[in-house]
Amino acid sequence: MDPTDAMVMGLTSFKIALVIHIGGALLLFAALGLESFVALLLRLAKSVSQVRLAARIGRYVPMVFGWASALVLLSGSYLTYLNWHYGENIGWVFIAASAFVGLGIYSAITGRRYAAALRAEIAKSGAQITKGLQKLVHSRGRIAQIGVSVGLTLGILVVMIFQPSVSASILVLINALAYGLIFSLIPQLSKSGRAAEAERGSDLEPLD
Repeated sequence: MDPTDAMVMGLTSFKIALVIHIGGALLLFAALGLESFVALLLRLAKSVSQVRLAARIGRYVPMVFGWASALVLLSGSYLTYLNWHYGENIGWVFIAASAFVGLGIYSAITGRRYAAALRAEIAKSGAQITKGLQKLVHSRGRIAQIGVSVGLTLGILVVMIFQPSVSASILVLINALAYGLIFSLIPQLSKSGRAAEAERGSDLEPLD
């Protein structure tokens, strides 16, 4: 094959793989958005039927995550090969890929456990939301899990865009994970603080 033709084919395949990679990343954020939307629906639910509806929507989250992961990993593997072939820095790739695989395992485990617990509580409930179901749909742990997933995904995106050194990539991911956790807990902590303050105020005896 003519070297020019080979170069053209290489560039074409690179562009196709890059488009698939970006599409997979966008689909991943769509999955995270859907997961967050389901969590919001659960927190706003006023009846068991609304909880069931949110749970049914939530069943699509693993499927979207699965397709997104497949697109990102397959296209990313090919892009990594091309970067290695042309002598580009690929140290950051292994850090980002490890974080991505870890994120997938973490999301799958926590998501399945939460979905199983939710189904069990729905089965126990009748027409009214029980205390156990109420506690589950308002779980701080679940919101923190979503915050960790979103933060780590954004960190991986930053590493992919700027392609820093290995140490810098690790630092970016650690900070992204921490910020995701912190920002997911701030609204809950402030809400708890307001509730505690209101409770203390209600316990005060009126002055004569």
